[in-house]
Amino acid sequence: MDYFNYKIFSLKKHGIPNMLIEKLRISNFAGQKTPLALDKETLFCGHSIGWQVIKNSLLQIFEKCTEQNDLTICADFVFPETDSPEIPELFHHLKADENGKLHCSLELTIRKEANRIQREFNWLLPHGVKRPVKIQEQTEFVLLYLSADICSWETAVRKIISRILSAAGDPDFSIAEFCEETGLENFAQFLTASENLAASAEEYARQLVELQRLTTENIQTLLVKLLAFAGKRDLLPWYILLLADDPFSDPEFFRQELLNSLPSVQTLFFSKNANLCRYFPLTQIRRLTPDSAIQLSLPETEINYIKEAVNSFPELLTASMIILTSSVSESIILEKFARLSGIDPVRENIVFVPLASDAAASL
Repeated sequence: MDYFNYKIFSLKKHGIPNMLIEKLRISNFAGQKTPLALDKETLFCGHSIGWQVIKNSLLQIFEKCTEQNDLTICADFVFPETDSPEIPELFHHLKADENGKLHCSLELTIRKEANRIQREFNWLLPHGVKRPVKIQEQTEFVLLYLSADICSWETAVRKIISRILSAAGDPDFSIAEFCEETGLENFAQFLTASENLAASAEEYARQLVELQRLTTENIQTLLVKLLAFAGKRDLLPWYILLLADDPFSDPEFFRQELLNSLPSVQTLFFSKNANLCRYFPLTQIRRLTPDSAIQLSLPETEINYIKEAVNSFPELLTASMIILTSSVSESIILEKFARLSGIDPVRENIVFVPLASDAAASL
């Protein structure tokens, strides 16, 4: 067992859970002195330019995308559920804060020198020491990007299938079980007859996606089944970041079906639609501008009904226009009238808040 795999094994043995990005510092966004704070689930609502900067920076780290400009990105990870300050010597890139929480940081620096792109990807160790991130370590950081484009879903499905098929050489791995639990029974014979399945996992994953002829209707279900299968057999990577881009045809799918199948994932949502805010606690919402992300908070007022209204309808702090209605049904009707009149409430960032709810009744 190589050094890194032993390190990951030891982390699990010690009961240390998967890590989360706690803070993200991007040299051309929000300033190095004001890092972007992230939660396990974070909703970014507002300006799409700000989201593009965040998304592209994360793609630089996890997907090795080409960046033409000089850029420095630092991701500070935390293991939020640990409370022991004792760090085994093996985990030399981890450090504990004053509360005993384990932390580690990754830094990516991109420079353009003599028409060539130079990438430096390092662990930030104590006392200002840096250590390059090894290739086998990078495979334990996986980004899944999902949008309205079915191609993004196909890419995510290929990544998870490739990860699963890489274990095909393990004597405990069963192709029959894999095909049955994921609904790919038609391909059991194809995979069984395949040679060097584990070594060519990425290529076989591509072939499966092409043969499956996925549609928007069934690709979501397939991804959930794949994640559930991999999760039960400990085949998922050490860290998974899910980027879910606007528009959301079914927000509850993401929060219930997808995230329940992957409890250790960190998810960043983006939407121009302020109505999506009602699915998130106030502390998990960031209002985006072109060069910053503002964490929402309760208004500084002693008037309780205003705080209660904002808690129940965080979109009050992110919408361009707020229309107060007397009931939920009236909100639905007015939104339909707006669309019939050629006004798209999502594009215009207009929200309808029903006064009949307990929280908004006093507005």
